[in-house]
Amino acid sequence: MHAVATLPRVSRSSFVDPNLGLAVLQSLISEKVVTAPDWEAVTAAHPPTRSHPNEPARAALLDVLAGYSADVSGLTRLRLNRWTYAMTSACSGQYSSGFGQVFDLTSLAGIELCPELRSIEVASAFRVADLEPLTGLGHLESISIEHAPDVTDWSPLLRIPALRRVTAPVDAEVAAQLVERGVEVSRPGWLAPLMAHPGWPADPVQAAKLLRVPAADGEHTSDPFPDDNLGLAVLHSLIIEGRVSTPDWGALKAANADLDDDDEYDEDEDYDSDYELNTGVLIDVLGLLAEQRALFPDLTELTWEAAQDIQFACYTYWNGECDTFHLKSLAGIEQCFGLRSLDLELFGVADLEPLTRLPRLEKVQIDYAPNVTDWSPLLRIPTLRVVKASLDEATAAELLSRGVRVLDDFGLLVGTADPRLAELRLSRLEAGLLHKEPDDQQEWIRVHDRIDAPADIDTAEAVVVARYRLAEEGAEPRLADALVRLGTMQAAREHWYAAEPALRQAIEILRRLTEADQVTRGPELGAALEALGEQYWLRDEAWGEAIAVYRGLADIDLPRFGPRLADLCGRLAAGRTTAFALERVEVLRRLVAADPEYTADLAASCDALSEVIRTSSRDDETMAAHSELLATYRSLADADPDGDHTKLVDELLRLAQWLTPQGRNEEALAAQTEAAAVCQRLADRDFARHAGTLRSVLARLGVMLSEFGHPDEALATQERVVAVCRRNDSTEPDTELDQALHTLANRLTDVGRHQDALAVQEHRVTTHRECANDQNDLASALTAYGRCLAHLGRADDAMAAWQDSLAIWRRLAELEPDRYRDNLVSALISVSVGLGELGREDDALPFKVEVVDILDQPEQDSPGVLGLALNNLACGLSDLGRHDEALPTSTRAVTVLRGEEGAASPNRFTLALALASAAEVRLAARRDLDAALDSVTEAVTMYEEFAVRWPGRFSTGLAERRATLAGVLDALGRGEPVGQR
Repeated sequence: MHAVATLPRVSRSSFVDPNLGLAVLQSLISEKVVTAPDWEAVTAAHPPTRSHPNEPARAALLDVLAGYSADVSGLTRLRLNRWTYAMTSACSGQYSSGFGQVFDLTSLAGIELCPELRSIEVASAFRVADLEPLTGLGHLESISIEHAPDVTDWSPLLRIPALRRVTAPVDAEVAAQLVERGVEVSRPGWLAPLMAHPGWPADPVQAAKLLRVPAADGEHTSDPFPDDNLGLAVLHSLIIEGRVSTPDWGALKAANADLDDDDEYDEDEDYDSDYELNTGVLIDVLGLLAEQRALFPDLTELTWEAAQDIQFACYTYWNGECDTFHLKSLAGIEQCFGLRSLDLELFGVADLEPLTRLPRLEKVQIDYAPNVTDWSPLLRIPTLRVVKASLDEATAAELLSRGVRVLDDFGLLVGTADPRLAELRLSRLEAGLLHKEPDDQQEWIRVHDRIDAPADIDTAEAVVVARYRLAEEGAEPRLADALVRLGTMQAAREHWYAAEPALRQAIEILRRLTEADQVTRGPELGAALEALGEQYWLRDEAWGEAIAVYRGLADIDLPRFGPRLADLCGRLAAGRTTAFALERVEVLRRLVAADPEYTADLAASCDALSEVIRTSSRDDETMAAHSELLATYRSLADADPDGDHTKLVDELLRLAQWLTPQGRNEEALAAQTEAAAVCQRLADRDFARHAGTLRSVLARLGVMLSEFGHPDEALATQERVVAVCRRNDSTEPDTELDQALHTLANRLTDVGRHQDALAVQEHRVTTHRECANDQNDLASALTAYGRCLAHLGRADDAMAAWQDSLAIWRRLAELEPDRYRDNLVSALISVSVGLGELGREDDALPFKVEVVDILDQPEQDSPGVLGLALNNLACGLSDLGRHDEALPTSTRAVTVLRGEEGAASPNRFTLALALASAAEVRLAARRDLDAALDSVTEAVTMYEEFAVRWPGRFSTGLAERRATLAGVLDALGRGEPVGQR
């Protein structure tokens, strides 16, 4: 027996770096080896969050890849010139080229699962250090790696036996050995203009660093920088220095005015592309940048801040409140190796290592760097002279020891610790910077805007000096207070880059102080967190913690801190967060119990919570919110029995409406019943005001009782509806009363009181004959009256009433067909059904045919009614033994109701009926019994669902459908399924 070779099984953990697995999947899709997954389904199943990457989505895509093990083993070309928009959107929730290092390849381990690879092309996102895994690819002939900033050892290429072509920044020694073996070696095209520049470093170490400059990441493969925004900053700075002429921004915008990558807006007349990034302009601008590579080394100062022409060219109405133009990566900055100064404001970078490859850099100013946790790369820049940034203490101390002038993120000089100066400058801090007099604050603002002048720096050192006095008793509270005021002042000027660090430092201090003294320092911590949360992108984080602080304080002293807690919960809820809206109501309910003064606030919070419920997609949150609202409204009603409790009624009605579709019928009934009781109490006090609400609430309660299988209670409730309507003093016919009487007759019929139902309908006919103002009301009453006569077996009288009704409807439909056609159709259907119930199917058939003739016209658009009419006609034909006509009519009825002839949303109730009828028609004809079995099985499934939610309405129908199923099975000789009888 021969052994059977098996392919290695790909799994989620096959690749050390998940991005390699995603790259393999993307290559399979690009090479059309496999079809792309349903990206929208992936995103829907794993909604993106603010965190990057979206790990659940990445794992799901790797599971997709696992299903293609054979295709992975046979892959011959791994190509990653860029990450596709679909892949990045699914894995991160938003796409920005060079977005951090989310999509960088960091390891090739696992590439041996692609043993047939002959070509590898990587032009972006390559942060691999170890090339050893490539030695296991025995068929690999060509390697192209545009940028490899982390590769220091290229020797593994020498151990790839089939290698014929290499394009990569390979070091000279390995390149020479490859050439000796007949391998064609070339360097990436982006290196040529840099190596030809007269400023190319003579130092081989610096030159080696530049050989590994990373670039061409993201969506635009020809861009010099992984981060588009760094490219924009370089072009902006080249323009500022006069090395590049200012482009015609208006012409660029005009040329791309009609370009839009998002088809979803194509039909939106109100859409304005000026309110989003114009990708057409961006691509053109980056194209201009790529043409200026030879000038990169000439650039001496790189600046990037908000409100620049190049930004407005790409995004006309960018307001600075999003990170569209924030720098996200410095990779590739080494191409500007002549830089001496950096002044960067829009800074979202985490890794400063690329700065170590700038051999002439003297000044670094970074106004806001929330993502930087490691400042140590600055210590490896020997030419550095001035740094302005929010450094950690160790880095700042080391730079100071080297004679580097260090300013913190406020522009305040670091390093002054003279005790005598400390007292002087702390007094300045109190009297100048933080003084309550407006003139003094304005003086500080004026000083702060000119921090480069020595005298201004000397004045501004006070906050920093305070930091050096933290060892002294009582210094921390003063420093925290100073930082909060400073942060608040900067926030008022919308200088968030300075406000956030100040507030964060204050919060860090106040957290420690609060642990020791919660009551004294907790409010200060809460206030600082509130101030930080005014930056909307920090709101959830900061205000969430502030709520936790106030929550603890409220447990200690509710009257003092409860209002603050409730207010902040309301601000954070803002129509979207159920948990905080709930907490606000709960806190205010506790406050009202102690002080009724908060009753109005509690009512307002309930209204806000009601709005939040409408947007909630979680049933547990929605039920909790309803429960809290009911508890609140009930407590308010108990406290003021004579008050206006319409909000309690509204909430009970909303709860009943929410519970009903979930099949929670008894709970829905309980809520509706309570609403009716409250309405009755309100109407007893002021009938004129509350009669309408009481009538509608009782009417809905009666419908629910009927549908949920409580016909006697439904009748009693409808009698109450009629009683409410009878209190109307008008001498004219009351439409509400007339409808209530009609429903009452139906409820009487449901419990078998046909004579009483006839009396009610006869009264309606008499009333309308006497008034004779509205013939359509008389016609409707005559139709219903005929049905009651039919129930009592009085066929001739019923027919007479129906003929009178149809005569009126035909006359009206002839005069105004668009207005009365549907009424005529309804009357014809009702008459045909009534005649069928009397066993006079021969008489009913012409009415059924007339209905179909009216509806089955090209200009008519009532597929649901047409389907019902066809079904009725098919049943009538079958009952008369005209099977050849009944079978196609029944089939077409089902087709129409499924929506296959224009129905936008098939009526499932009517469809279930038509499916059952189709089975009965086939059973009666003893034809197509397998199709009959399929139809009735589907109908039974649907009726079982309906009967759970509406037992009173569908239980009888379910029993009839099951009987039909049993009959079909008997006819097929299969017996009955277990549990159907």
